[in-house]
Amino acid sequence: MEHLQPGDHLVVDISNNTSEQYTRYVGSKHHGLYVGDDMVIHFNAQLDEVTTDCIDNFRDGCSLHIKRRASSPKRAVSKAHNKLGYRGYHVLTNNCEHFVNYCLDDHHTSAQVADNYHISAHVAARVGLLGRGAAEVAKGPLGIVTISSTLAKGAGEAIGLPDRVNTVIGTPGDLVSKPLESCINGAGKTISNTTDKIGSGDITGAVGELIYGTTETVIDTAFAPVHVVFKCWDAIWD
Repeated sequence: MEHLQPGDHLVVDISNNTSEQYTRYVGSKHHGLYVGDDMVIHFNAQLDEVTTDCIDNFRDGCSLHIKRRASSPKRAVSKAHNKLGYRGYHVLTNNCEHFVNYCLDDHHTSAQVADNYHISAHVAARVGLLGRGAAEVAKGPLGIVTISSTLAKGAGEAIGLPDRVNTVIGTPGDLVSKPLESCINGAGKTISNTTDKIGSGDITGAVGELIYGTTETVIDTAFAPVHVVFKCWDAIWD
């Protein structure tokens, strides 16, 4: 293990962990931000709260590695501290990886979620659930390259390749998975907020939520590939 520095993005392999605190994480990874003095801030699903733990409690006997280091450590640590006590955990839209990525670069995203969306969409397209056109794309060169990229990135992360290598390997797949994640999560949030307004009888507010949420989703989805390209560029040249 390299010497830990404040702002490090830590990942714990909990795929074989059976402890109570990680029951809801089985089969995945748990993410946290190292903030110094052997302390980690992370989004604890069991408590539904962003909390602080010592490094030993955070890893809970599991293997741990540094995924990446913050470009602005003080800013990342400050943002993490400001989120202490924050609630609203959701495995698909607001999980531990979303939290760390937000602290590091303001992008509320999760590779675990995005990659699973991509794989699910690819399978659905190949079997014809999304129409003939989608099936042809999925079975064609573009579909094969992008899904192979996503699977290769997952394999690289599993065997511990450096994050920069995995970023470059996964770029073709991320150009599909990240917009897909933005679209699905944005649509879900918009529908939920609009429905809440309708339920409370606020029709004007519901219309506003629908317009605002749709606009925000379209913009986030459109700019997701740009972020992927810049991230790849940073991984190559930084």
